Amino acid sequence: MNKEKLYDAFGELLYATFKVEGAIRGEVLVKLEESLAHYNWGAAALWSFNYEQDHNRSIEDAFDKAYYTFEEFGPNEEYATLFSLLERLSNKKHYISKRGRVMIEKFKRRLNKKFSDRYILTMAG
Repeated sequence: MNKEKLYDAFGELLYATFKVEGAIRGEVLVKLEESLAHYNWGAAALWSFNYEQDHNRSIEDAFDKAYYTFEEFGPNEEYATLFSLLERLSNKKHYISKRGRVMIEKFKRRLNKKFSDRYILTMAG
């Protein structure tokens, strides 16, 4: 599997996280776009995020699609970078609130269980 597919999964997880928060627009979308611009994979993740939004994908479908891609790709150090971004967004003006953090933690628990203790993801909160 190539990294582009993984970066698409980053966008799918971002989409699911923001969708669980409610409407995706305005200041939140601008902040996400600005944040993603700092990563070499940001454009691919944003494209995927927008694709999911344009097609009004359900939260569950986007979550599952991202999870299975992460699972297939296997442990990767870039997961920590994505989760760090999500953590920063949850600490700034509550772009991601408790509902989003709960979903992220669920995702990480499933991933950690799959990868056993070969790769542990952490997130404050």
